[in-house]
Amino acid sequence: MKPQGGQRGCGRPNRERKPGKGTQGVMRAGLRRPRARAPGAAAPARLCTAPPPAAQWLAAAATHRGLGMSYDEACETVQALPPALLAQFEADLAAAGQQLVASTRELTVLDTEAPAPGTWLRSLHFNARLDYVQSCVLVRGGGGDCPADRVPDHSSAPPSTGATATHLRRLLNAVGLQRLLLPAGDPDPAPLRIVVLGAGGCTVPAHLATALRHPAAVEAVEISPAVVEVAHEWFGISTIPDETLRVHTSCALEWMRCAEQPIDVLLIDLESGASGASGEIRAPPPEVLAPAFLSRIAALVGRHKPGAVAVNTIASESGLGHVASTLSGFFAGGQAMVLHDSEETEEDTEWIHAVVLLGLGGVQVSGVLAEKLAVAMEECGLASQTQSDLRPIL
Repeated sequence: MKPQGGQRGCGRPNRERKPGKGTQGVMRAGLRRPRARAPGAAAPARLCTAPPPAAQWLAAAATHRGLGMSYDEACETVQALPPALLAQFEADLAAAGQQLVASTRELTVLDTEAPAPGTWLRSLHFNARLDYVQSCVLVRGGGGDCPADRVPDHSSAPPSTGATATHLRRLLNAVGLQRLLLPAGDPDPAPLRIVVLGAGGCTVPAHLATALRHPAAVEAVEISPAVVEVAHEWFGISTIPDETLRVHTSCALEWMRCAEQPIDVLLIDLESGASGASGEIRAPPPEVLAPAFLSRIAALVGRHKPGAVAVNTIASESGLGHVASTLSGFFAGGQAMVLHDSEETEEDTEWIHAVVLLGLGGVQVSGVLAEKLAVAMEECGLASQTQSDLRPIL
């Protein structure tokens, strides 16, 4: 996940409002720099008969930071823009290889041309933080220019590199870890029960429901009804049978409190904004590290057979240490490890993007963790994502 986050606990953080700058220059910013066309080449024809989505919310999302405005202020500003200016904004998007698929005041879905012919990368963004990718899936087909004709390919994992990359793919390593915890020679043919908290556009749950080589029942929990609607309409989850993927529109914390069935693999992708004494942790929210929630994990995961947990973490170095030590300390009998890399945010502040993996029960995993995890992932039918630093928590 990039810092957008799938689900922010049971709510969203308030954001500081900045003074606006008026309408002048509101359309100067785009999302990607337009690529030069060959001499004499014409822009692709729009063959879609469906009415195009309104572009004003995307325009506000793309420009408000550069203009020193809050997103709400930019939304008010774009209402006064002439239609021709918004049309030019969409034309600039097309020249950059992007197409507006759907847009509301809260959410935007974009298709970005992928390198392979006839493929696009469909991404979901919260408009207030447009530069962060919440979910992304490869879509195929649709020889014309109509997004509705393109079909999501859930057999491909969410991208981990490029302009539409997310950090969600590393959460999948919990599935490989759970396999490593099984006794040697035990294929464990019983279906896995996998729960994803903070599902967003459901690209990770859908990939698990589609790509795993052994049977699995995946349950996805997402707090936002609008996000769940987008996941159904534009990210193809309606095509997956209910017995394979079930989506719950609910607060993740409340859902876990009421859950009763055991869980084999738990993926946690929740964010509540900056937390801690000086904002050292963006994800997970403090409630996830509270004893009450950790007790629910202990009660549900690894109850009848070995289980694994992955916690998406966005934090400073000290914040990551706090998350890791809290989890490893509470589950003293488990096996904890960190898979992480780092990057800088738009505020030029370095944050570590990490996944804390926790194995509960089963055999002790030793030796070269990254290599063993990569093999286990391939046996499950999932692409390995252990190229970054993977180390145990001592």
